[in-house]
Amino acid sequence: MAGSPSGVRRQAGRRKGRANLWPRRIITGTGLLLVVGLILWALFNAVAWVFSDSDEAVAQSGAQSGAVEDSDSPRMTADGVLYPNDAVRIPECTPDMLALNSTTGSIHVGQALTASVEVSTQANTACSTDAGMFGLMITSGDEIYYDSRQCEADGLGSPLLLSPTASWSGELKWDGRRYAGCSPIDSDGDGATDLAQPGTYKVRVMYGDHNTSSEHIIEVGP
Repeated sequence: MAGSPSGVRRQAGRRKGRANLWPRRIITGTGLLLVVGLILWALFNAVAWVFSDSDEAVAQSGAQSGAVEDSDSPRMTADGVLYPNDAVRIPECTPDMLALNSTTGSIHVGQALTASVEVSTQANTACSTDAGMFGLMITSGDEIYYDSRQCEADGLGSPLLLSPTASWSGELKWDGRRYAGCSPIDSDGDGATDLAQPGTYKVRVMYGDHNTSSEHIIEVGP
């Protein structure tokens, strides 16, 4: 019995000497996590700043280059080609810029043929040409009976200004006789030009040296 109190005291003393380390570990671990988090946050913001700055520079460069291109490039308008200095140039009409329609009918020997022509531009800008550029060609087989372009000198037609909203209408005529170039043919020497005889003929509307899509097959009756 005498040894019991001292044994109890020794056990109590050992219990008081053991420290609880969990609060310290928790605090240390939390601090370490905060430090790592701050480092990751700083790295993320640095990378984001670099990429955003690069994107902004590219966007500004693209906007500037686009502005220069738009301001220095001519623009196609309904009135012609508009330049940065507000000057307007009317281009010359090319065959692919034109939309041409024509109508005609059959005739009898000795009668004249009239082809009604309407021309407009299918481009998105105005263009200029000359009425003398349009001609009428009459053929039968491989033989050319008439080509009005052979009889009209350059520059004698009327100037034409065609736009997407304006067209030109005119008439091209053939007197129903045979020609060699611009000279009438008198094969029998009787002083009278040879007439186109009954048969099938092709009527073509020409634009300069270019054949247009306007072609007609007609009959010359007796």
